[in-house]
Amino acid sequence: VPSQRALYDRVVCDSDIERSFAAALDAREDVRFFTKLPTRFKVRTPVGDYNPDWAVVADREEQDGTRERLYLVRETKGTTDLQSLRPDERHKVECGAKHFELLGVDFRVVKDVSELLP
Repeated sequence: VPSQRALYDRVVCDSDIERSFAAALDAREDVRFFTKLPTRFKVRTPVGDYNPDWAVVADREEQDGTRERLYLVRETKGTTDLQSLRPDERHKVECGAKHFELLGVDFRVVKDVSELLP
């Protein structure tokens, strides 16, 4: 996917969902930067290594006119119902969520870019 806001001028994606997500991220004015996390980026979990999909830096305008910088990690799936995932995949995502929570990084499983911001 060609990109103006990613680390490189093209983003390599693993699925149609990721391609749509990358294109939509690139089109958003509030997204300052995003990257598809490389496969070597691993979060160690008790059920195996977990590789989240995206790191995103975005700005959100607050009601009082100030802007807040957001640092986000997003996992793109065809569903946000984790119970519908394979058990091993679900457990890795759940452990990844706990990992990022402890770091104070907003993590979320999303289907599309409309679910990007907290």
